Amino acid sequence: GLHNTGQSGGTTDADIDAPEAWNIATGSNGVVVGVIDTGVDYTHPDLVDNLWQNPSEIPGNGIDDDGNGHVDDVYGIDCVNDDTDPMDDHAHGTHVAGTIGASGNNGLGVVGVNWTTEIMALKFLRADGSGSTSDAIECLDYAVAMKGRGIEVRLTNNSWGGGGYSTALHDAIAASGSAGMLFLAAAGNDYGNDNDANPHYPSSYDLPNIIAVASTDRNDQLSSFSNIGATSVDLGAPGSAILSTIPGGGYDTFSGTSMATPHVAGAAALLWGQDTSATYSDIKGLILDTVDPLSSLAGLTLTGGRLNLQAAITCDPSNPVLLPALADGFRFEIDETYALTARLSACGGLPGATVSVSFDNGDPTLPLRDDGVAPDAVAGDGVYSGHWTPQHTGATTARFLASLGGANYQASATGEVVEFAGYYFDDGVPFAWEDIRATGTPLGLSDDTHVEVPVPFPVRFYGNSHTAVTIGSNGHISFANQYLGYGNTPIPSSNSYGVEEFAALFWDDLNPGAGGEIYWEVGGTAPERRLIVQFQDIPHFSSTGVGTFQVVFYEASTDILMQYQDVVFDHAGYDYGASATVGLQRDEAYGQQYSYNTPSLMNGLAIRWYQGSPTLTTCTLDVDGNGQADALTDGLLTIRQEFGFSGGSLINGAIGPNCTRCTATDVAAYLESCAFSGTTDIDGNGQIDALTDGLLTIRREFGFSGNSLINGAIGANCTRCTAVQIETYLDSLMP
Repeated sequence: GLHNTGQSGGTTDADIDAPEAWNIATGSNGVVVGVIDTGVDYTHPDLVDNLWQNPSEIPGNGIDDDGNGHVDDVYGIDCVNDDTDPMDDHAHGTHVAGTIGASGNNGLGVVGVNWTTEIMALKFLRADGSGSTSDAIECLDYAVAMKGRGIEVRLTNNSWGGGGYSTALHDAIAASGSAGMLFLAAAGNDYGNDNDANPHYPSSYDLPNIIAVASTDRNDQLSSFSNIGATSVDLGAPGSAILSTIPGGGYDTFSGTSMATPHVAGAAALLWGQDTSATYSDIKGLILDTVDPLSSLAGLTLTGGRLNLQAAITCDPSNPVLLPALADGFRFEIDETYALTARLSACGGLPGATVSVSFDNGDPTLPLRDDGVAPDAVAGDGVYSGHWTPQHTGATTARFLASLGGANYQASATGEVVEFAGYYFDDGVPFAWEDIRATGTPLGLSDDTHVEVPVPFPVRFYGNSHTAVTIGSNGHISFANQYLGYGNTPIPSSNSYGVEEFAALFWDDLNPGAGGEIYWEVGGTAPERRLIVQFQDIPHFSSTGVGTFQVVFYEASTDILMQYQDVVFDHAGYDYGASATVGLQRDEAYGQQYSYNTPSLMNGLAIRWYQGSPTLTTCTLDVDGNGQADALTDGLLTIRQEFGFSGGSLINGAIGPNCTRCTATDVAAYLESCAFSGTTDIDGNGQIDALTDGLLTIRREFGFSGNSLINGAIGANCTRCTAVQIETYLDSLMP
């Protein structure tokens, strides 16, 4: 990660250019880094010289010498055992500390990003690697308090995550920002989870002092385990097979976004050592503005690049540059929506510019804005964003142009736009359960098992044909005789079981060995036969409740039908798919997800997956005067492509680039004429549920991101209504 010469099968220079940076600076013992983790082995010979020691505390005298409420807090604190001995009994924290600041030029083991620094040990994770949010907050509060006492704690490294949103943790991180501190956070290891859609905390808190870090490997590819997020994950750093310190004076190789994050934390500390007057915004901007753009991160992180320490430390503020988060080799699908961002930077963001991106494929020029309106994250930070929905296939070059103060700045990236090759879903089709308990074949599967069964017709899946399917006990169908275990991941992503092509009906930790049965049956006559797999009364491994659902494949079409008769397991953590993955995956890089660890299902729900164009429900008006009726799609407020909205959808009333014959006013009038108003209270809160502005914006009570219903996706706060309820409600408003 520090210096890649192609060793171990790597790619030369797929690193952070640490030796080049060390020609200028190697760190400073005037910068303290709080490592909030499993503790640190403060006796490790490669760390001992770089451990922070409380200058106001006399070791071992049993007295709180500095009056901070902690007795003998020499190296930090231990919030697990409520004492002041943060010795690492796991290894994780010591490994992180070594990447930040293992001593340089001492003839031992490894070197950190900083040869010289001060590491404050803040333990909140137990020997088994688990811990509580309250203890993490206590560690962070300690670091902030010590900064208030004159200790130069500039940042904390937080290579951990999990659990839901915590107002208390959010406020504690915000307080550290108010104290001038950065909060470096691991993006998470959920095998490609999109943190924009499914937040990972603490990295996903929307706070300006957080830097969220994804992981790259020795070939500058996104690590298979790493989470992503075009707006919620800032950059990548090396995190695969990282050698560092472990307790007892040893060394070992670990992988994870936990290992990527301390590379960035170490970089921040080294940069702060060069300029102690810099603010956390200065350091953050410098790090983000000087990444190496990577095609593997394009569109997957805010910057689209990997940390480059040498570029950061040599940045010339007199030479502004335009840095798009898009690299050569991008591959986007037609009619899908992508967030494009570009930073105008002079070693820090430059607001106030006019920025746009044009395309060689015939798509119209797209303005990029720095106004804090999605997809732009923060107003006035010099990051300019916009939504691009490609309308033409083929090779194209995206040409970025920024104008500020009479000067122009340019950048470009070349890639291609391809046809959509996946599946759409419609979760408003009628529920048509076909019970096969009396006629189907029971499989007798036990916990964590699978069986391959032959099918007399070709089962088509992402263009491939299969004569057998593998039915797994954990709620999935695959197409190779392989085990797909209980550890569900987002779609698309790699998984530790090596299974790439599968349909996740209800992928969760299920246990048919504890009750229930899985049946399969081929029904009907050629050429319209169908394969039905029914999971009947299957318990969750950790719950006494049971679930019942089925999936249907068809001989006559590529359609796939998923139906849910009972998805209530009598446990809020598992009910309605709260801990399950639902969707289809072609390979680790491509698939369509319906939901991941989200209670998006309901009893009586049917989901039809299909290829080709979406089915249209027409509304008979011809707003743009082209002789064609303008239609609504799927009852889910999606406008016909002729209107040219991004993704085929009207999002927050914005007109897409191809809408040449109708205006926002035309569309608003059209929708109003279609009687989009209501008197229904579907969530039972005593308020009428209404569409506002005539522009398909749903009341916040529904909990959609940005108040909007986008392609039928349920927002994180929608706790009392489902996609089907909302769709039914909207259908009732349509003539």
